[in-house]
Amino acid sequence: MKILFISYFFPPDKSVGGYRASSIAQIFPQEDIEIVLLTANQELSKRDDLKEQHKLTHIYSPKGSQIRRIGYKTKILVGLEILKLDKFLFFPDLYFPWIKRALKVGKEIVNQHDIDAIMVTSPPYSSAVVGYRLAKKFNLPLIFDQRDPWALNPSLELPKFIVKQRHRKLERKITNYAKINVTVGNGYAQLHSESTGIKKKNFHVIPNGFFESNIPDEDVEKISKKFTVSFFGNYFKIHKPFFEEFAKGLKEMIEKNNLTPENFAVRYAGITSRKAILRDLAKGDLVPFFEDLGYLEGKKIIEEVQRSHLNFVLVPDSLEYLLATKIFDYALGNSHFLIIGGEGEISYWCKKIEQNYTLVEGKAESIAVVLNELYQKWRRYNLEYGCNTQKLAEYGRFKLAKKYANLVKTELEK
Repeated sequence: MKILFISYFFPPDKSVGGYRASSIAQIFPQEDIEIVLLTANQELSKRDDLKEQHKLTHIYSPKGSQIRRIGYKTKILVGLEILKLDKFLFFPDLYFPWIKRALKVGKEIVNQHDIDAIMVTSPPYSSAVVGYRLAKKFNLPLIFDQRDPWALNPSLELPKFIVKQRHRKLERKITNYAKINVTVGNGYAQLHSESTGIKKKNFHVIPNGFFESNIPDEDVEKISKKFTVSFFGNYFKIHKPFFEEFAKGLKEMIEKNNLTPENFAVRYAGITSRKAILRDLAKGDLVPFFEDLGYLEGKKIIEEVQRSHLNFVLVPDSLEYLLATKIFDYALGNSHFLIIGGEGEISYWCKKIEQNYTLVEGKAESIAVVLNELYQKWRRYNLEYGCNTQKLAEYGRFKLAKKYANLVKTELEK
């Protein structure tokens, strides 16, 4: 079986979408599914080490969209985003110029190779358009891998009813055409179902999981002299209200226990603007307690998770469906989760793997009480960490990719 796999992102690009695509490309050939890759990552074709790692013989990389790079460099895109005009001007997203180039190359691929099916992973949603048009033109089955919700994605902030309906119509068209619809969590499947009218049970769930190579070689000791609360990953505008409540609650806990930067720290690693984070921390007089870990990858993230006492995640009501990739890193790092928000995909998953976690509503008063309780447990050496590692092992990316390959073969043979 030979599949044309369309993934805008691919290593060495560091996007989450690239990592998922990477595990698929490495494992599918082991299950007798040959991959022909169509990606915007032109660097990949120049890297023999990556081609060998992914066992890729056929790589096609038409030039990607430059709108984001040029737009931010000239400040034009920032202005359009503030005015919410970007969603009016660019459809289905900023990557739309790639559609025409990818379609041209995609047609050449199908004509040159004996392609049995087309598989596309999105976002960007422009990739989904490419996969759909190619599948329809050549009457090939489509495997639609959706890593995020589309029209009902709260992070998209689609303006005006007409724009939302335009996205919803396109999402329905592609999802209904697809022979196999796959997403990364049950909450995601529910949103896809509500948006498209397709029954939730018809969406297959293959989580992102973690790379087995990131499993720690040995345990790293927790920081001993100061209580540490850490956050890894991206911090978006949608998180801001909960982060502000967290900062207020943290301030109250610090004052109650007369803590100083010598015995308490709030730590962060990721690509989010430090100005934005420090601005919100300043509202709780927390800047002196802030420790910037920079940008970390792979085992370096896991090591810092291991060293932390609490690893927190913000879950506003609109994001209860989310099972962020960093959650798997948290679990690998022998941590205690502090989930700020309501019951949702993360807390359900914690129960599945028997992860030690604490759930608290996103209100400063409640957060202060819970933080104080956890701090007192830490002082008495009673704070519990970790999960059931055997159950966590089921979420290794390569194991999940193998499951994915078997799903594709089974469904395509029907």
